Amino acid sequence: MLSSLRHQLLLVWMLMVVICCSLSVLLYELYGQTEGVKRAQFQQQVESACSRIAQRYQGASEAARSSGNASGLRDVVLQLVLADFNGIEGGIWSRQQGPVGYAYPTYQGSGIKSDLPAAERGNIEVTALRALAEGRATLYMRSSNREVLFLAACPLDAGTSAWTMTRMPTVGASFYHSLLVGMTLLLVLVVISAVGAGWAFRHWDRKLSQVEDALAAADTSTIPTIVPTGSKELDRLGAAVTRYATRLAESRQAQARLTTELTRHERLVTLGRMVATVAHEIRNPIATMRLAAENALAEGRVDDSDHLQLFLTQVQRLEGVVESLLTMVQPIHLKTRAVAIGPWLQELIDTMGYRDIELRPLHDANVSWRLDPDQLGRAVENLLRNAIQHRTPDTTVYLEVNVSSGAMTIDVVNQGADIPPALSGQLFEPFVSGRVDGNGLGLALVREIAHAHHGVARYSHRDGMTHFTLELPWRAS
Repeated sequence: MLSSLRHQLLLVWMLMVVICCSLSVLLYELYGQTEGVKRAQFQQQVESACSRIAQRYQGASEAARSSGNASGLRDVVLQLVLADFNGIEGGIWSRQQGPVGYAYPTYQGSGIKSDLPAAERGNIEVTALRALAEGRATLYMRSSNREVLFLAACPLDAGTSAWTMTRMPTVGASFYHSLLVGMTLLLVLVVISAVGAGWAFRHWDRKLSQVEDALAAADTSTIPTIVPTGSKELDRLGAAVTRYATRLAESRQAQARLTTELTRHERLVTLGRMVATVAHEIRNPIATMRLAAENALAEGRVDDSDHLQLFLTQVQRLEGVVESLLTMVQPIHLKTRAVAIGPWLQELIDTMGYRDIELRPLHDANVSWRLDPDQLGRAVENLLRNAIQHRTPDTTVYLEVNVSSGAMTIDVVNQGADIPPALSGQLFEPFVSGRVDGNGLGLALVREIAHAHHGVARYSHRDGMTHFTLELPWRAS
C-alpha cells in the first residue's frame, strides 16, 4: 500500500499517462478504420459502375451492338449508368481504336465534361487492355498525399472494355490534421498533469515543512504558533495540533496546581500534627500561669504589679501564637453572605483604631460582594497591621478596592523598603517573617483565607510603595 503522497501522485500521473496513450491508440485505430471503410466504399462503387455498364451494354441486342449506331449505344449506356454514380466518370476502350466513348454526367464543373483526363490516359489504357487480356474485371488503385485514384475495367466483347474512374480525397488533409491535434493535446495534457502533480507535491511539502518548523520551534511548555498555510487540510491538522497542545498545557497547569495544593496540604497535615502536640503541651501550663498571675494581681499579693502585668502580656502573646497555629492547620469553613464593601471596610478600619489608614473611595461604595466578612476581615486586619509596622514613619497606609465584573482586588499599600528577593518569594509560608519578633503566621493565614475564597494573595513593590493584594473572584453563592 502506498503511504507516501509522492508515490500516490506518481501513481495517479502514471494512470493518466496510460489513459492518454490508450486514447491515442484508439484515435489512430479509428483513423485507420475510417480510411479503410472509405476506400472500400469507393472501390465498391467504381467496380459496381463498371459492372453495370457491361451488363447494360451486353444486354442490348446483337444488331444494335454491331450496327453503325454502336457508338451511340455506348454513349447512351455510359450516360444512363454513370448518372446514378456521383463523382464517377467512365468510358469505352477499344483495342484497335483506343477510346471510343466517354461520359461524366455528374461532373460538378461549369460545363459538360466530354474528354477523358489526359493525365490518366496511360493508366486507363493499361487497365482496359489487361481486362481484355484476362477476360475479367480488373482494378487499378494509386494513393498520394491528397487523394486515392480508383480505376476499374470490365471486358465488353472481344475487342472493347468499359472503364470507370473516381478519386477519393484522403483524410490526411482534414481528419489526419485533427488526429495530430488531438494527440498533441493528449501529450500536452500529460505534460501539464506531470507539472501539476509536481507542483502540488512541492506546494504540499513546503506547507507541511512550515507546520513541522512551527512544531520544532515551539517549546514543550508553550503552545505552538502554527501560521495558516492556505491549505484547508493542513490548516485543519494545525488547528487540531494547537487544540491538543492547548489541552495538554491546561492539563499540565492543572497538574502543577494540584501538585502545589497536595504539597501544601501535606505540609499542613504535618504541621497540624506538630501543632496539635505542641498546643496540648503548652496550653495547660499557659492557662495555669495566667490564672496564677491574675489571682495574684487581684489579691494584691505582689509588690511589683508592673512586672506581673508584663508577664500576663507575654502569656497572652503565647496564647495568640497557639491560637494562630491552630487556625493555620484547621480547615477554614466560610459563612458567606452579600456584603456592602465600602461600609464594611470603613467599619473594619474604625474598629482597629488606627488614624493613619485611609480608605480610597470606591466608584460605587455600596457595591456588594459575596464573602465571609469575619474570615476576610481577619486577613485584611493582618495586612493593615503588617503595613503599619513596616511603613516609613509618619506616612499613611492606603486601602484600595477595585471591583470589576469578575473579580475584586483589595490592595493594602504603604511606603517602605522593598523586601529582599530571598524572602519575598516565601512571604506567605508559615514561620517566615522579616521581623525579629514576628512568628510568620499572619501572612500565611492571609493566604489560606484567600484560597478559601478561591482567590490569591500577592506581594509587589513598585515606585517605592509596597503592595499586598487580595484578589477574589465573583462568587454567586
